[in-house]
Amino acid sequence: MAIEISDALKGGFRRFASRTGAVLALGYLLAFAVYMIGYFGLLAGAYARLDVGVPTPGPVPDLPIAAAAAVVLGGLLTMTYLSVVAIRTFVAGSRSSFPAGALSRNVPFAVGNMIAGGIALMLLTGALVAVPVAVAAVALDGLASGLVGLVAGLAAAVAALYLTVALIFMPMYVAAEGTSFVAGLRRSWALTRGERLSVFLLYLVLVVLVFGASIPLGILSFVAALAGAGMIVAQLLNVVLIAPFTMFQLAVFSVAFQQLRAGGASDSGGAAPADASGTPA
Repeated sequence: MAIEISDALKGGFRRFASRTGAVLALGYLLAFAVYMIGYFGLLAGAYARLDVGVPTPGPVPDLPIAAAAAVVLGGLLTMTYLSVVAIRTFVAGSRSSFPAGALSRNVPFAVGNMIAGGIALMLLTGALVAVPVAVAAVALDGLASGLVGLVAGLAAAVAALYLTVALIFMPMYVAAEGTSFVAGLRRSWALTRGERLSVFLLYLVLVVLVFGASIPLGILSFVAALAGAGMIVAQLLNVVLIAPFTMFQLAVFSVAFQQLRAGGASDSGGAAPADASGTPA
């Protein structure tokens, strides 16, 4: 059974537009804002130490580099934790309260594997793109190198996108089922076999949605730039856009995850649980 894109979007929105979804979106927004403050504080400290005259986007706190790095790390860990809680909540279809264990079950293991899995996927896709281009640049010279590198880069980008689509449900296995990220990658690959086109189309719809939402925010940023506050406003709007969309995306893919498993798609890891995972809330 292929993913029903309209049902996944509607089911995801219903789970996102709920009491639990609002709490998660607000928490993620605050954590992301803290992360951005630490990030720009880290940049400012590094620029000052290196005596590089590069402006930062607006006023940043005067933090020692170590303190700014700690703020960045704390923000990343908090956002990852909230993603774990969100997946558990959205997969369970809980709209008014968090399901049992969502906030506390095996948190260090889940957060650690979410981070490790994200890094592994980033390295895999990055290597797919970078290695062919680098080989072409080393093996050939001049125009031939550029043309071959361009073709190789485009082909590698397509392969990286294919890999991302095939492994996109790894977080659901880690957060909702308590698997390691390695098992999550393997089971996501198996679950999406024969369904990757529908997964890609759902992914594409979400990309179009975020692009559409970014247009009015871009206009606001442009107006703010004319008023002399462009960089500050742009970063604030970035936080406002990314935080809720991240939660919405997790909700949509949680519903798609349930659709594939309820439809009989095998993940080589046993049957789907017999709870509410078969029906979009």
